Amino acid sequence: MGDAMTVEAQQVSPDGDEQMTSWALACLARTGDGPVPAPPTHDRLSHLAQAFRLGEDGHRLVALFYGLWRGGGQVAPVSAAMARRAVGGAAPHLRGVLVHWQILSEAAVAPGAPLALVLDETIGDWLGGGDPIPPRWHDRIGTRDAPEPLPGWPVEDLATRAADGLDRAGAPVAIRLSGAPGTGRRSLAAAVAEKLGTRPIFADLAGLDPVESRALVHVVERAARLSLRPPCWIGDEAVHIPEGQPRFALHFVVTRQSSGGPVPAGAIVHGCDCGPLSMSDRRHAWSALVPGFSDWPEPERERLLHLKPATVGEIARVAAAGPASPDAAMATLRADQASRLDPVISPRLGRLGWDDLILPDPLTRGLTRLSDEIAMAPGLWQQPAMERLYPQGRGVFALFSGPPGTGKTMAAQVVANAMGLDLYVVDSGAVVSKYVGETAQNLQSVFAQAQADAAVLFFDEAEGLFGKRTETRDAHARYLNADTNVLLQAVESYAGACILATNRRDNLDPAFLRRLRHVLDFPRPDTGLRERMWLALCAELSPATAASLAPQCTRLAQILEFTGAQIKNALRTAVIEARRDGREGLARADLLAGAEHELQKEGRALTKAEAARLEVRDDG
Repeated sequence: MGDAMTVEAQQVSPDGDEQMTSWALACLARTGDGPVPAPPTHDRLSHLAQAFRLGEDGHRLVALFYGLWRGGGQVAPVSAAMARRAVGGAAPHLRGVLVHWQILSEAAVAPGAPLALVLDETIGDWLGGGDPIPPRWHDRIGTRDAPEPLPGWPVEDLATRAADGLDRAGAPVAIRLSGAPGTGRRSLAAAVAEKLGTRPIFADLAGLDPVESRALVHVVERAARLSLRPPCWIGDEAVHIPEGQPRFALHFVVTRQSSGGPVPAGAIVHGCDCGPLSMSDRRHAWSALVPGFSDWPEPERERLLHLKPATVGEIARVAAAGPASPDAAMATLRADQASRLDPVISPRLGRLGWDDLILPDPLTRGLTRLSDEIAMAPGLWQQPAMERLYPQGRGVFALFSGPPGTGKTMAAQVVANAMGLDLYVVDSGAVVSKYVGETAQNLQSVFAQAQADAAVLFFDEAEGLFGKRTETRDAHARYLNADTNVLLQAVESYAGACILATNRRDNLDPAFLRRLRHVLDFPRPDTGLRERMWLALCAELSPATAASLAPQCTRLAQILEFTGAQIKNALRTAVIEARRDGREGLARADLLAGAEHELQKEGRALTKAEAARLEVRDDG
C-alpha cells in the first residue's frame, strides 16, 4: 500500500551486532548481584524504550532479547525469570507491557516448562533498520506523499485545530475526513499531516472481520509509536481502538459518513466533509497532476472537465498512466471508473448516433427533447430562481415503454452518446437482493456511482424495481414497501440522468410515474418504418448490392411484422450466410435465410403464402 516507514536513527553495523550479542550472552552468564553493564548504544532501541515508557529496566530487557535475536539463537530458550535475573531484576510489569505490544512473544517450549520469551521478528527487523509493519499487512498499511493542496482544501484550518488540541494535552485528537471514495480524503489527510511536520500511516480496515481488525489496529498503534507517525484509520464501521499504554495523540479517520467510523474512544473530533470537487478545483487538479494538460486545446480540456467530473484519486491515476492527449486521458478515466463499478452495472459504450434511430417522428422529437434537457441540467441548476423553486427532483428521469425489440436500449445509447456520456446498464434482477429490505440500499449505491461518474443510468425491466406497492400487511410486504419508500427518497435526491425501460408500464408504482420528466412510448414499427430499417441496414452492411436488394427489403417489410431488433438479427444472420459462401455482398437468399432464422426462434416457419409473396423476379 505504501513505502517503508522509518525514523531517523543510527544503523547498527556488523560490529555493533556482535557487541550487542556479546553483551546479551554475558548478561545470561553473569552470577551474583553485581551491577549489570549498560548495553551498547543503539538509537532505535533507545527510541523504542522511550516510546513505550519502558525505563532503564525495559531498555535492558529488550536489548537482551535483541542481542540474542541478532546472534541467531545461540542459547537455550530464555524464560521471564531468567531474563530478569540476567538484567538485574527488571520490574515484573514490564513483561506484560512488552507482550501486550508484541515486542516480545511467549512460546511453550516443553510440557510443564516455563514459557519462553522471544523478540518479535518485525521488531527485530525494525531495530536493524527495517519496516515496523509485518509483511502480511503490507497490502493494508502504508504511507503516501502529500500532494499539492487544492485551493478549496482547509489544510491550514484543520492543522491549526489539531495543533491547538494537541497543545492542550489530555484526550487524543482525531481529524475525521468524510465523503465518497476518490474525493481526496487521504490526500487531504497527508496534506494536513505534512503541515504538522509528519506523515500518517494509512490503515485500511474495510472488509475485515473483528479478529483481523483488532490485529491490524494493534500493529498500527505499535508502528505509530515506532515511526513517530499518526495513524489514519480508513473504514466506515466503528472499531475498538484499545486504550493501550501510551496512547498516540493524533489520529486521522477516513470514512464515508460524517459521523461514526473508527474514531478512538474519548477523542476530540474535528470533522471535514470532502464533497465533489468544484469546477475550479477540478481544473487545478488536472493542471497540477497531469503533465501537458495546460497545453491541450481548450475545447478538449473543457470537454474532459465537464463530461467526466473526476475525483482527485481518479485524476491521480490518469496522471500515472501518462496520457499524451485528451482522448487518451478520457479512455484511461473511463477504464478506471469501469474497473470500480458495482457488479450489477455494465458500462455500455458505442458509436450509435441519431441517424441510426429509425423511429416515428414524434418519438424522435421526444428523445431530442430529453437529450437537450440532460445537456442543459448542470447549468440550469446554477440559476438562483431554479434552485429556489425546485429544491428536489433535479434528476432527469425518463420512461421508455413498449414491446421488446422496439429500440428502447438503442435509444438510450444514442441519448448518452450524443453528449459523450457513458451509459450504465443496471441488471435489475441482480439488484433485487435475496434479503428483503436491502434492495433500496443496493440501488442507492448504484445512484451514487452513476452521479459521481456523470453517467446515464438505464434500468431495463424496471417494473421489477419500481413496481406498485402492495396493500398486503404481512412482514414480507412491509419490507418491500419500505424498500420502495427508501427508493423514492433516492430518486428525489438523485441529480443525474436515469432512463427506465419496461414492457409493462401499468405495473409501475404511480409514485414513480409522477416523478418522471419524460414518458416515451416505443410502438412496434409499421410497414414504412420496417422498410426503412431493412434498406438502411442493407446499405451499410452491403453497399455494393443494396440497390438490387431493395425490392426484397420492401417485400420483407410488408409481409413480416418484425421489430427493429428482429430485423437487425436477421441481417446479422444474412451476413454470416454470405461469409460462409465466401461472398462479401449480400444476396436475396441471404435475407430470406436471416428472416427464416428469426421465425424459427418464434417456433414457426414461412407459410407457403408468405414464401410465394416473397418471391421477387430479377428485373435486371
